[in-house]
Amino acid sequence: MKRVVLVRPSYSGVYKLFKDKSRTPIVPPIGLGYIASVLRGGTYDGDSIRKGEASKYDPIIIDNEILKLESGKLADLIIEYQPIMVGISAATTSFFEALEIAKAIKERSNIYTCLGGTHATSLGEGALKEGEYFDCLIQYEGEYTLLELLEALENKSDLKKVSGLIYREDDKVVINNLRPLIPDLDRLPLQAYDLLDMKQYNHLIPGYGMNPMGALLTSRGCPQTCHFCFNQFGKSIRFKSPQKVLEEIEYLLDNFDVKWLTLYDDSYTWPDSRYAKKGKYYRVKQISRGLKDLRINIPYQIFMRANSVDEQTVNEIVDSGCKVISIGIESGCDTILKNAGKGVNQKIIKNALEILNKFYPNIEIRGSIILGLPGETHSTVQKTMDLLKEIKIQRVNVNIATPYPGTKMYDMAIKGEDIAFIKGAKKDWERFRRHGNCLINTGDLNSEDLINYQKEAHTLFYSRPDILKHHFNMIKECIKHSSSLKSNSYYFRPFVFALKELYNYEDNQQYLKTEHRKNSIKLTDIDAWENKFLMQENGSPKLSNKSTMEIIEILNKEFGFGKKDITPKGESDFVESD
Repeated sequence: MKRVVLVRPSYSGVYKLFKDKSRTPIVPPIGLGYIASVLRGGTYDGDSIRKGEASKYDPIIIDNEILKLESGKLADLIIEYQPIMVGISAATTSFFEALEIAKAIKERSNIYTCLGGTHATSLGEGALKEGEYFDCLIQYEGEYTLLELLEALENKSDLKKVSGLIYREDDKVVINNLRPLIPDLDRLPLQAYDLLDMKQYNHLIPGYGMNPMGALLTSRGCPQTCHFCFNQFGKSIRFKSPQKVLEEIEYLLDNFDVKWLTLYDDSYTWPDSRYAKKGKYYRVKQISRGLKDLRINIPYQIFMRANSVDEQTVNEIVDSGCKVISIGIESGCDTILKNAGKGVNQKIIKNALEILNKFYPNIEIRGSIILGLPGETHSTVQKTMDLLKEIKIQRVNVNIATPYPGTKMYDMAIKGEDIAFIKGAKKDWERFRRHGNCLINTGDLNSEDLINYQKEAHTLFYSRPDILKHHFNMIKECIKHSSSLKSNSYYFRPFVFALKELYNYEDNQQYLKTEHRKNSIKLTDIDAWENKFLMQENGSPKLSNKSTMEIIEILNKEFGFGKKDITPKGESDFVESD
């Protein structure tokens, strides 16, 4: 058996601004799982899968987000396997790490190295020229391109016949034709979960504590045209059938101790046109009904677009075990949404949230905000701030727009159209990897303005009495289920920052005079704290002063909660958590 090592770089560099390295839940590397399955399970010729032809390959997945080895030690580990090839998957945020790994490999061996992922797809030839330690790269879906590449190298045949490949030949870069996207996802083999230590992938489940998670895609692609998003799988959306989705979930439950599922589709509820005659949301309803019929009682999370929220469908989704629904809000200003190509407006967003709130508290509703989209100004940000004062969701991620390669926003920023890179940022990929950096100016806002607004937006939202109460209930659930708060710090980070602002009440008198802070309270005012946030809805006895202080002490211990800056001056405190 010929070994092929597939690597996901660590994201530790991405989050190097932070004290701990557990800011986000670690998700199984879905893409590498599919590639590994194809390498050992069969080939795809556009019409059928011929099983067994690839059995000569023995894929190994190394998830350095779990191991967190520096590049030299990781290269030593890889070389111990004596692979014929190393494939490294990287986004723009992890390209710097991927390059360091490839360099360390080449310094120790002549193993063939291949780059895949969104950065390779978006930049193509440019990524290979910059990635001097890579022999080739693969664009878009890599399963069958990598398989054909391995066979071509083994047979010493012409690499020009391998669709989807860009490679070095002498001193030249050769660009092959793109490979057509896989039309029928049901023909893909099950991703190679068995090559991963699934116990290492955990997630905070609202009301359940920390539990092992599984991650899967039930579709690939997105037909929408958001200017800030790069879709690795193209604009044409393709789906797995409900039967295949249910089979994969059953496999996860039968073979691994999975207690939580995250369905990472760009929009889980997008209609599958193959079932148009059976109803717009037939596929999703069949999955929901199948979960109930099989009595698969597992909580899960989905991502939805506001324009695909249907009350009857959401009802079936929630009834089948869904506990978290995330929705892209992005801005409180319709002009900004239009500039970003979002395809929705405030009316659509508010209608979607109204529907979702009918199912609270059975689900946690999460939203995302992006500040600094093309044309953003002080006045448009204020509209978003106004929205955050009243929006009925339990969690929000406020991010600063980053024009990633392959997005329309990247092209706009290069040209300086309604958004522009700050000096020296447009191709400094190391700066792209650092969450908390702001790389743009837009409208009448500079990068410092955007960082300050991000902090203010998080503090505004997370200091709301209803949000404080929700997060303290989550903290109590963690304690109840003996979960480490520190291991869930990614979840509580923006909330804790808001608490810090309250804690530093005496140091922030001027800030607290602003309108949205008038009803804020002192963290040290225990009676008010209990009365406002810790009183149970049914009127049962509230927590004692002692219990309240215990929670605050836990916050102090686990988070370093106190009068101390979280990050270096001028940098953001927050990261995306989902």
